[in-house]
Amino acid sequence: MSYNSWKGGKKKNKYNAKKVLFDGVLFDSKRELRMYQMFKTHNIPFEMQYKVILSPGFKDATNTTVRQIYMKVDFVVPYNDIKLYIDTKGVVTPDANNKFKLLKYKIYQEGNKDLVFLPNTNKKVDDLVIKISNNLI
Repeated sequence: MSYNSWKGGKKKNKYNAKKVLFDGVLFDSKRELRMYQMFKTHNIPFEMQYKVILSPGFKDATNTTVRQIYMKVDFVVPYNDIKLYIDTKGVVTPDANNKFKLLKYKIYQEGNKDLVFLPNTNKKVDDLVIKISNNLI
């Protein structure tokens, strides 16, 4: 008997995030769905699950392949001449924190003025969308 079938058949998220199906899209959390709905309500263009390569793959001195490091950001919003990288988080894990540091470093290295946001409450989601829709960032 597997652990999942013993526990009732569903694997529980360790941070209590509940996946939600809406508009044919499976969201990782209610907060992510809220951000999506707010963007739609305010007619803000966005991309979802945007893949960012933080470090390209390569072969090291011993010809061993080192795989690329990447992350998927919940939303990317084109904003004036920059991009807004937005990831809705309830809990920022050490791994996620390191990836966001690498993302900020990549932006800095490329000389971009792109911004990174990690709204972790519904109020912060709402406030951020209002600021974007009113050009206040």
